[in-house]
Amino acid sequence: MDNPTQLTQFVYRSVDSNLQLATDFTSLFTQQEFSPDDYFLCQGQPVEKIGFLTKGIIRIFTTDLVGEEYNIVLHDEGSFVMGSFMPEKISDVNIQCITPSIILVADFYKVIDFLETNQKLKSFLNSYLSAAHQRIQHRLTQYLRLDAKGRYLSFLSEYPNLINKIPHYHIANYLGISTTQLSRIRHKLAKG
Repeated sequence: MDNPTQLTQFVYRSVDSNLQLATDFTSLFTQQEFSPDDYFLCQGQPVEKIGFLTKGIIRIFTTDLVGEEYNIVLHDEGSFVMGSFMPEKISDVNIQCITPSIILVADFYKVIDFLETNQKLKSFLNSYLSAAHQRIQHRLTQYLRLDAKGRYLSFLSEYPNLINKIPHYHIANYLGISTTQLSRIRHKLAKG
């Protein structure tokens, strides 16, 4: 399946089974290939584009004043990618590819203009973004409430296919633990 078709099918399944709407929406996007470590967006840049990840894995992270990185979200195929829910905002986050990735990219304003012409698609994307916000909020509350093992088990539940696809230091960073701690937790769970 080619990558634009993946977005068309995603929209088609999600919004009223309207193939013309899905095709017209997909036509706003162009395919871009990214290598590992390439950035889709850097912290401090204005948010001017929106993407749909069709292949690969990306991370959304921020850095503190001394340059320490903190993974906030991991995305795999079939996810919308953006630095803010509002265009022209200055991004507080970096969006970086962990693996070779293909992202369908569109101008954020063109997407907003298109959404104004179709209420069902606008409603779907608003629901999608609201669910994404709730997942982030849930992850942050779990981060505060659970111990390292609990956070790891939650990670496995949320991202069952990522454990062997990305470097474990990204997973440890996402969990707020060291790679050594992650290794110990995995070893203990494997022993049963």
